Amino acid sequence: MNAIYKYRLDWRGEQTVRVPGFRQVLSVQVQQDAIVAYALVDAFQDEELDLERTMTAIDFAVVPTGQLFAPEDPSVAYLGTVQRASGFIGHVFYRTVVAAR
Repeated sequence: MNAIYKYRLDWRGEQTVRVPGFRQVLSVQVQQDAIVAYALVDAFQDEELDLERTMTAIDFAVVPTGQLFAPEDPSVAYLGTVQRASGFIGHVFYRTVVAAR
């Protein structure tokens, strides 16, 4: 059975999130002054106590408006734009890395 999970991101820079039972990245929003990315996951797989479950790494990059950004990987996709109460605007990109067992 699928569920939607959220993952908190930093406001700037690159970061990797490991997601069990990953299906797809859905969206990005601001929640209580934090960036959160939402992903569809296999909830049953996440509940397994088995250490062999499949994990997928998702690389995120938050790029401020006006900053140069030239990803070399063609699989990098735009996810959305977020705005902080202070006025900072960031553009969120991501790519998924092959799942590993």
